[in-house]
Amino acid sequence: MKLMTHVVIGYPSLKETEKIVKTMAKSGVNMIELQIPFSDPLADGPTIMRACEKSLANGTKVKDAFVLMKKLSSEIKIPLLFMAY
Repeated sequence: MKLMTHVVIGYPSLKETEKIVKTMAKSGVNMIELQIPFSDPLADGPTIMRACEKSLANGTKVKDAFVLMKKLSSEIKIPLLFMAY
């Protein structure tokens, strides 16, 4: 069985997102979807909507997502995917 997980970049903070992703990878997750926060994610449920709102309130930008992806992909050997609107 394969397991893919999902995180909103910048929630609860960029630093915590990095720690969460590394912990997921060490725990045996097969793939991680990194969502770039969006101001109006209507297709998502209330939990992801709140995470996006908090991330954006923290000042997370698209550039931060690319910087984080570059760093994580050099340290983690499982697929990392962007999810964006």
